[in-house]
Amino acid sequence: MFARAVAALQPYLLEFVMAAASVIVGLLFVAIRGKEDPIAYATAILGLQITATTAVLKHEIHTKLEEYRRDANERAAKLLEGVDGRLRDQLEIYRLAGRVATRWGGKHDIILSQTSAVLDTCRQSLLNLSDGKIGDRAEVVFHLLTDLLGQCQEELFAVHIGRGVQHVAAWKQPHMANYYAENVAAKKRGVRVQRIFVLAHQQVIDPAIQRVDRRVLDVLQQQADDGIEVFVAWDYEVQESNLVQDWVIVDSHYVEYGVEAGGFVTSEWASKQAFLSVNEVKVKQFRAKFKRLKRYAHTYQQWVRANADVVALEPRPS
Repeated sequence: MFARAVAALQPYLLEFVMAAASVIVGLLFVAIRGKEDPIAYATAILGLQITATTAVLKHEIHTKLEEYRRDANERAAKLLEGVDGRLRDQLEIYRLAGRVATRWGGKHDIILSQTSAVLDTCRQSLLNLSDGKIGDRAEVVFHLLTDLLGQCQEELFAVHIGRGVQHVAAWKQPHMANYYAENVAAKKRGVRVQRIFVLAHQQVIDPAIQRVDRRVLDVLQQQADDGIEVFVAWDYEVQESNLVQDWVIVDSHYVEYGVEAGGFVTSEWASKQAFLSVNEVKVKQFRAKFKRLKRYAHTYQQWVRANADVVALEPRPS
């Protein structure tokens, strides 16, 4: 108990010593003069008052600083509690990077260069997230998009670039099965689903018969039969090159983009960069692009009639 009291008073020890010294000086004046000297007495009292006031002010300042520190620590703790787990992990990466630099700096450049690459990736990810978008390999983003389609309630607007027969026929491949199933399920929920196909004229026509390849027509016809509003444009009809890009808009909340023209096909596609954005400005930009692209396109039925010389539809099995 006594030790704790002494420890608590220790910050004010200097003030107490100064007060005692002021009183002793005053008493010495009185003793030397043989009677109470008003000046000496006043000096002692004034010294005591100044010292006491200083001690009180220091105590108040010290208390306020402690309160500020506690408040700052509490705010920081609450902030960290509210940070998403993935972001906390990314912040932890920077702390670990400091340990790497401390331990291996100047010894093994290969370790430091790899650490730098990891930090650059982390920084770019945080930069994307701060802009309201997730950037990753196209395959990863495509899976996120597929999951989001289950939440679509109003409209799904999409663009698919067919640089060749294989690009359109990819809709029949296994990795597209879940995505297309979500398209059909959304349509059955009452969601308006529109898709614009931009086809490379020279690449989708079978040279042997000078007709659009049967595999391409099968994809277009199936989607139209499943209730999807299919629009088609030839690549040479689209006068704005920035519109020739794959993208998908889910309601007014999400847009997936960034896959180069003719995606959704090979393992090369899977490793390319793509984005999923919730940024309202970005979503509006792509909605406006979709509206512009529709001006160059025709409904599937109109396109078939307008291109009867190269489109030969065969009866589909019931």
